[in-house]
Amino acid sequence: MSHIILDVKNLHITFEQPKVSKQILEDVSFSVKAGKCLGILGESGSGKSMTTKAILGLLNRDFKISGSATFEGNDLLQMGDGELRTLRGSAIGMILQNPMTCFDPLYKIGNQIYETFDAHGIYPRDQYKAEAIKILEKMRIHDPEGVLQKFPHQLSGGMLQRVMIGIAMSMNPRLLICDEPTTAIDSITQYEIIKEFQRIKAESNVGMLFITHDVSVISHIADEIIVLNKGKLVDRGPFSEILKNPKDPYTKLLIEKKLAVADHYKSVLAEGGAR
Repeated sequence: MSHIILDVKNLHITFEQPKVSKQILEDVSFSVKAGKCLGILGESGSGKSMTTKAILGLLNRDFKISGSATFEGNDLLQMGDGELRTLRGSAIGMILQNPMTCFDPLYKIGNQIYETFDAHGIYPRDQYKAEAIKILEKMRIHDPEGVLQKFPHQLSGGMLQRVMIGIAMSMNPRLLICDEPTTAIDSITQYEIIKEFQRIKAESNVGMLFITHDVSVISHIADEIIVLNKGKLVDRGPFSEILKNPKDPYTKLLIEKKLAVADHYKSVLAEGGAR
C-alpha cells in the first residue's frame, strides 16, 4: 500500500488588498501517494496553479492562506522561507510550464546543471560533468556532451523540458510537482514528454502532482484526478470513472469538449487517408 507523501486539508486562498478581497481557492483537500500521480484538472483561472504556489510558499503577502499541507510530517504552510527553499528543488522537485523561462539565456546548459549541483551539494565538483552527462543520457538526449556546451536558445522547447525533468529527478525528490509541463510544446514532443513521466512513474517511487487544463494529457498519467472550477473542488476519482460518470456539469463539459476535438481529429486523419 502506497503511503501518503503530501496531505492537503481545507486549503483556502484569499487575495487581499485594502479595497479588494477575492476568494481564489475554497476548502480544497487532496493527497498524493508515493509512486502515484494525482492530476489537478481545470481551465485557466480555476485555481490549480495557485494551489501549488501556496503549498510551496511562492505567493506574496497579498495572499492569505489557511489550512494545512503536510509533507513528510511537516506542515509546509507553517515553514519559513529558508526551510521551504531547502525543500524546493531537492525533496520537492518542480517542472514548470515554459522551460525557456527557467534557464538563464546567458549561461550554457552545463553551467546551469552544475549550479544546481552546487546549491544542493550532492556530488563532488570533479564528478559534475560525468553526472550531468548521465542525466542527459537517462533523458534520451542525443550527444549529451555537446548539449552541455549549448545555450538554452540553441535547444528546442521539448529538449529543454527533458533537461529540466532530468535535473529535477537527479535530486531524488519524494514529490514531483508538474505545472502544465506539456503546454508550451508541440503535440509530437508532448507525447514524448508524457512517455517520460510514465517512465518516471514506473521506475521510481516519487509521488507526482500533475497540473493541466488538458483532459487527454492527464488521462495518460494520472491514477486519480481532482477537478477545480472557480476555486472549488467539483469532482474527484480515478480518471476512468470520471470519464464515464462525471458528477459535475463542468467536468462533463470539459470531457465532452475534449472528446469532440479528438473525434474531429480522427475524422480528418481518416479523410486524408481515404484520398
